[in-house]
Amino acid sequence: MKIAYFANLLLCFGVFCGQVLSAAAVNSPAEEGPSIIAARIDGNAPKLDGILDDRAWRNAAVATNFVQMRPVEGAMPTETTKVYVLFGEGALYVGFRAYDSDPNGVIAQLTRRDEYSQSDWVYVSIDSLNDGRTAFQFAVNPVGVKRDLYRYDDTEEDSDWDAVWDVAARTDDQGWSAEFRIPYSQLRFNVNEGIWGIQFSRFIARKNESSYWSPTWSNENAIVSQFGELRGVDGVRPERRFEFTPYTLARADMAPNDQANPFYRSFDTHYASGVDIKYGLSSDLTLDLTINPDFGQVEADPSEVNLSDSETFYSERRPFFLEGSNIFRYDLGYGGTWERDALFYTRRIGRAPQRYADASGGYIDHPENVTIQSAAKISGKTNGGWTIGFLHAATDEERARTVTTSGDEQSQVIEPATQYGFARIQKDYRSGRSALGVVGTAVLRDADSADLLLLHRDAYAGGMDFRHYFGADEFEVKGRITASRVSGSSDTIRETQRAPGRYMHRPDARHRLGYDPDRTSLSGTEVEFNLGKVRGGKWTYGVGYEARSVGFEVNDMGFMHNTDGAETSVYAGFNQFQPTDAFLRWNADGAVWRLIDGGGQVRGLGGNINANFELHNYWNIWTGVGFDSGSYNSMMLRGGPSIRYEDQMNFWGGFKTDNRNPLVFSTNVNVNRAKESESHSFNINPSLTWRPNGRLQLELGSFYSRRRNDRQWVTRFMEDEGHYIFGRMNQATFGLTGRLDYAFTSELSLQVYLQPFISAGRYDEFKQVADPSARSYSQRFRGLEVTTLSDGYLTSIGGTEQFIYNPDFNFQQYRSNMVLRWEYRPGSSIFAVWSQGREDFSNIGNLNIGSDLSSLLGSQADDVVMVKVRHLFNPFGG
Repeated sequence: MKIAYFANLLLCFGVFCGQVLSAAAVNSPAEEGPSIIAARIDGNAPKLDGILDDRAWRNAAVATNFVQMRPVEGAMPTETTKVYVLFGEGALYVGFRAYDSDPNGVIAQLTRRDEYSQSDWVYVSIDSLNDGRTAFQFAVNPVGVKRDLYRYDDTEEDSDWDAVWDVAARTDDQGWSAEFRIPYSQLRFNVNEGIWGIQFSRFIARKNESSYWSPTWSNENAIVSQFGELRGVDGVRPERRFEFTPYTLARADMAPNDQANPFYRSFDTHYASGVDIKYGLSSDLTLDLTINPDFGQVEADPSEVNLSDSETFYSERRPFFLEGSNIFRYDLGYGGTWERDALFYTRRIGRAPQRYADASGGYIDHPENVTIQSAAKISGKTNGGWTIGFLHAATDEERARTVTTSGDEQSQVIEPATQYGFARIQKDYRSGRSALGVVGTAVLRDADSADLLLLHRDAYAGGMDFRHYFGADEFEVKGRITASRVSGSSDTIRETQRAPGRYMHRPDARHRLGYDPDRTSLSGTEVEFNLGKVRGGKWTYGVGYEARSVGFEVNDMGFMHNTDGAETSVYAGFNQFQPTDAFLRWNADGAVWRLIDGGGQVRGLGGNINANFELHNYWNIWTGVGFDSGSYNSMMLRGGPSIRYEDQMNFWGGFKTDNRNPLVFSTNVNVNRAKESESHSFNINPSLTWRPNGRLQLELGSFYSRRRNDRQWVTRFMEDEGHYIFGRMNQATFGLTGRLDYAFTSELSLQVYLQPFISAGRYDEFKQVADPSARSYSQRFRGLEVTTLSDGYLTSIGGTEQFIYNPDFNFQQYRSNMVLRWEYRPGSSIFAVWSQGREDFSNIGNLNIGSDLSSLLGSQADDVVMVKVRHLFNPFGG
């Protein structure tokens, strides 16, 4: 795509932003919500015991008149709820009286903190900035299990946000009650304002009934902006937040190995310590600093066999990066082709080293992950509508030790020392109904080591985005533009140009890709735009456009799959919120899209339809069908010419039984078929959840898939002459995922996780590409005659004998861990962890579940035992 094209788009984008944000848009006023006046505590604050008998509660105003939102939106609740609000010098107090006509029917599941369960719950959500966009939510069930989360952008939520607060709950012959104490230090607010947004809600598990004090109508597609008002919190000043949390860790690794390996230790110990600091720079902004952090994760990533040339995306699990992640989120794509792509992929920091050492047949000792020296971030949202996020992290140079077969000891660099930086600023306008933001990222590596390892010396990216509601706030227009630049040695940038997802050296592009083996930098741009009806009524619809130039590259700090494309999409959805004769509620949506590259060649053309139904017995059913039309794939030959792709059909569906029952079953099925190549796949994922009592929950899930791919990549010979080899692969995959959760108390719990995984693939009917643009599938490939050997195949390519290594595989992996957690005081905890891993591989391409599982469980195990202690010091209390 031409640079001038993107420059014009950027100019139009900037002009449009200025127009929409300065326009005097006329909007219908929001419906007036309920209001409550908080009473100041006169005398002693309530004692948190779950009983609302303290004298202070007698003076508190009462919130009543809740409205049912589920199962029948707008109906009267079947049970009465009263909420009391007080405020004192250091905290806000909220009392719930949840009356119940059947006190024995109150359901309370004991779990660890922040774990959702099928229980009765009461919630208080506080929009202390009164911006209609952000809120802090606190919840408790009848046995005192705490949950909290942070709401942002009105409807989004960050469940990894954790605050230090107190609550007590108790059941009685009238139902149950709860008392919350929420320190002001955990909130963000304007000290000159006495009005906050607030919401109270209740969930009754046995009835699947949700009721709200301030109704949140489903057709409004809004949450925080529909809160009521809390008045009277005048003169409140937050205490300066300062939390100092040191940790210490002891770890022992026990693993089998080659006794001749000089690096082998049958029992290897490791000790570490560090500190996390949280400091309130103001009532709006918080500094998080971690020194020598422990960024290990307790639960392992899911197993898989990746046969593509694309990287697998894994979710973040480390608390430092999870908390407040919404501020550091800048997606590259509103859905479709680039749905998971993002400018900041936190798992780049502390990743596994990107290069490997060469021991010349000897032994290697290499670190599993890059060491993070320190990391710091400043984040928050001011009462003026400014959202601010800055992050910096520094990682060490990593070296691998090697011993060659001749006994020579060496040390080789496998990852350079690196600095990571991120900055994000966004400004809300019109009470949050419009916003304009900018973002920037930077990655700086030691230049000599980067050149040696063929990594970028530096990588920069930046962009700006906007959103704007109009038409009585029922319509939204949003967009963003992002640019990138990476630099390094000519060898490094040559590899970047030839990398998967880009392949700038491919020979048949209709447009100029600009491949230059001598260049030392690469730049690119991405543009996104979306216009749609997002709320009001039962219908939503819209159009979207995304375009990405071939030189766009953000993988040093972000995550992206491929480049050189422009996608246009149209979508629509219908929601039935009120019960009908057949369903409690249901919805359906559909979309069509078209993807082309910079030369206008169609790379994707398809559509899908989805439907979801909730039955009157609270079962859920979902189904959908999709179609991908025949088009050209410019990545399938991995640097070769584009190849025509055949039509494909997809079907999916599943159901889940009533979640109120102790035993809950669900399953999902996915079927894919490409008729012309006789390729197909089938996946099924059944799962079972059992709650035998109020402390224990067991989950067992399984997955099984069979896949036949008639054009699975194998290898390439004589690249200049373009001999691309494929085969028919029959693959079968089986796995189990088991979880056990047992709560001794709401502070002490045990979790057990295990996952055996087996995947086997067998190749036959080898073929090479004959005519990649032929209309007939049979003319695109030409069969190969092969001679089978013990470790592969011999064939003749262009008159030259070539060897194909046996690509058959049988990969087996077992992962498990057991975690005992004790939060012995708010913010302080002790973890005891035992994890075990087993792994095996062979070139036998058949799956036999019984014998493969037996072989896997009989293989040698790697065991890790770890104890970690974190203690929170809070000098200012709160």
